[in-house]
Amino acid sequence: MEPVMRRRLRRAWGFCQRHAWGFLAIECAFRDGYLHGSAILYEDLMERAQTAFISSRRGSAAWRLRNRGPCPMCDLGYGLHSVGYAQPAVLDRGRDFTNLRRFASETRRYWERYVCGQCLGQEGMELRCRPHLLADMSQGRLGNLEAEEGFARYLLNHLKAYSRSFRWEWRDTETSEDRASLVSAVGWLSGWTELLKL
Repeated sequence: MEPVMRRRLRRAWGFCQRHAWGFLAIECAFRDGYLHGSAILYEDLMERAQTAFISSRRGSAAWRLRNRGPCPMCDLGYGLHSVGYAQPAVLDRGRDFTNLRRFASETRRYWERYVCGQCLGQEGMELRCRPHLLADMSQGRLGNLEAEEGFARYLLNHLKAYSRSFRWEWRDTETSEDRASLVSAVGWLSGWTELLKL
């Protein structure tokens, strides 16, 4: 929620795939289902995506959706062999994917139909994650931008409902579909293969 980090996240369209799913896994491990910060971040990013689709013509969508900066975690040098000051028990808890698996399992019926076909290795599927959509566009294959825009709008509506459900006056109003939109947003923005490995 720090303004400087938020700007960096906006420029990079969030985290790289590995750090995006790692971030969500850590949030699930330490927040006990209270994923408000993640919901706010991904609502913001999907709002930008919807704006990019709406305000762009076919030729400029790729320009608007491209990264303008590196993943903030990669840029800070965080990788598999990074050393920190956390106690081993804290590290073990953060590396436990049980809560992420449970969250993804509980909402699977809503997000699995939106998994990127290229991430799955199935070329015939219509929707792409943002990285694969950009790769297609760079090769002159524009795909179905109307479907992508509709998907961004769908995600944003559900993310708004999920994010709002953390406010006292709206508590417990989210649906499983609203919760699933967080998984879908992470997958669409960064790619799906890391989640699918889990």
